[in-house]
Amino acid sequence: MDITQYINFAEQYLSSLPRDYTPEMALEYNDILYDSYARTYNLDRLLEFISNVNSGIPDFVTLTTFGMDGPAVTSILQFNGNQIIYTLDMTRSPLEDKIITIVGNSIDVYTQNMYGTLVTFYDLIDFNNNSINIIKNVQR
Repeated sequence: MDITQYINFAEQYLSSLPRDYTPEMALEYNDILYDSYARTYNLDRLLEFISNVNSGIPDFVTLTTFGMDGPAVTSILQFNGNQIIYTLDMTRSPLEDKIITIVGNSIDVYTQNMYGTLVTFYDLIDFNNNSINIIKNVQR
């Protein structure tokens, strides 16, 4: 499958999700979820995805994030055995009405101390060596 087919799959899947997508729905669909209380759920699925990328095994995961007052931002990470395709759907937001796709080659995982709290960041590294945050995990 070429990259266009991966992007089309992601866009169709993300567009099929309800406009009023809730945290409960995200958990029901087994999404990796970052909620408005800075809690991360199903992180083990992201760690499995990263392991599969490192082993060259194709895989995909869905991610959903919620801000303090905003609607869901849904995304899909796909690995085709060679590239990581990240498709981000921001169409539920009144400020950003678009779907974007970024293609990268690795995921960088690092931890920072932010105001006395350890936060682990999971960033996609694109082919220009830019870093795009996918999700974070606040350690409690």
